[in-house]
Amino acid sequence: LKDEVGQMKALADLAHCQATIGEFGAAKDLFNRSLDHAKGLESLSGQLVARWGLADLAEIEQDYESAMLILSDSLHEFIAHNATAPTPLRQRLKDLTELQNQPAGGETKD
Repeated sequence: LKDEVGQMKALADLAHCQATIGEFGAAKDLFNRSLDHAKGLESLSGQLVARWGLADLAEIEQDYESAMLILSDSLHEFIAHNATAPTPLRQRLKDLTELQNQPAGGETKD
């Protein structure tokens, strides 16, 4: 079991490193693999870390809707486990919702 937890964490760490150097495709793959491990372990914190990273990648691509959906999945996991969702998760969802509700300005989404 400890090996599985270690693999989950290592994959998330590697994903973060890949994202830092601009290798977003590799980072996405690694975060998804970490998420799969976290789901198998029923690790809420592991799922949050992986989904947080995936949401970061979506935001980098200015895909705010996907970021919101990814983080909403994390919120739903906390609710399903009758656990309190962390404040930063709730705040980030609130911020993304407000961003989505802003009128279109000078920027356009392609």
